[in-house]
Amino acid sequence: MIKPSTIVDLTRHQDLDAAKGIGMLLVILGHCQPPDPLNVLIYSVHMPLFFLISGILWQGRVRLRHSAKALGVPFLVASVASWGLWQVKQVLHGPDGIPWWGPLLATIWGGNINGYLIHNTPLWFLPAMFSLLSVLALATRLLGPRLAPLALIPLGVALVCLPLPQSASAWPMSIGQGLVGGIFFALGYLINIHGPRLTPVIATSVLGVALILALLNGRVDLFSMQFGQPALYIVAGLLGAWGIIGLCRIRVLQHPAICLAGRNSLWILVAHLPVLWVIRTVMGAACLTGPWWLLAILCTILMILLSLWREGRLGKAYARSER
Repeated sequence: MIKPSTIVDLTRHQDLDAAKGIGMLLVILGHCQPPDPLNVLIYSVHMPLFFLISGILWQGRVRLRHSAKALGVPFLVASVASWGLWQVKQVLHGPDGIPWWGPLLATIWGGNINGYLIHNTPLWFLPAMFSLLSVLALATRLLGPRLAPLALIPLGVALVCLPLPQSASAWPMSIGQGLVGGIFFALGYLINIHGPRLTPVIATSVLGVALILALLNGRVDLFSMQFGQPALYIVAGLLGAWGIIGLCRIRVLQHPAICLAGRNSLWILVAHLPVLWVIRTVMGAACLTGPWWLLAILCTILMILLSLWREGRLGKAYARSER
């Protein structure tokens, strides 16, 4: 999500690409309506994972103009494109009670105002990350780069613990979700500076503890600001994300397809839900009813193929610019 830090060991980039790829697979799985216990486990770790990785990769300063372009352009393009597809969906399957202009208002608002982000709900992550970086930029000016990430922790913990989450889920620019994600961003920063690298064996144990805590806590969802027991949410999210990163030191998990998904995580995040709708529509037209895992496999394959096509086009464009 953010450019690699100069203080991160280059040998870890493959690990983090793989971790982001696994994170995207979890996101796709979570949106395919798997059984409740699996859904509980997925939602407890997938968003903390992306914020934790962003904190690990933080380079000590925030370039807001660059971040606005890197996050804002995909957000606007994907939102408008998804809105057009949602209009088609309304015609084919009937209206779902949201006015035609609702998603456009959510795009301007940068968040889920009145539930209007229905056309592509994962888009909340982009304005949330920009809001987080904006707060981090201010904290860096006031406190310096070493202390600035630590200021994110009390802000996020306050939102998780105070009776605000439901209303905060509709704050502009998804700043509520961004501040809660800041907890994991700051913890990722601390892991990069002070934390030990987990061996795969230890990572497996850490991930196992995280999954047990997640099951004890029950269903959580950063998008709708539902956290269950705050302490369990934070600890399960941290241990689960850290455990996944540790497991990605295993070579088999650094498979090119997984790393490809990791490198294209932003693209897959904004595109996979419309792709899922298209798959469901095609299957419905063909009178096919597939289980959730078949939808996940088909969507993942399409996302990998589209990522290969995208990287091939980028490579050709780079080659032309070098001539």
